[in-house]
Amino acid sequence: YTASAVIVPQTIKKGTKFIKITHASKNFYYTLPEDMKYESGYSYHLKLKVEDSNIESPIEGEETEW
Repeated sequence: YTASAVIVPQTIKKGTKFIKITHASKNFYYTLPEDMKYESGYSYHLKLKVEDSNIESPIEGEETEW
């Protein structure tokens, strides 16, 4: 499954419930393991893996200037 979001430039603090995924009537949250700074002019891509009771840390992350 693929989803997109627009995030305004900001720094999101470690421990923030950043992404919520609902699957089979269950809510899963990806909590940031460190501060994340989102800057204007960049595209950020995260690949996450949903397991039985949680969301794994990003399998890969990248940022691309556009």
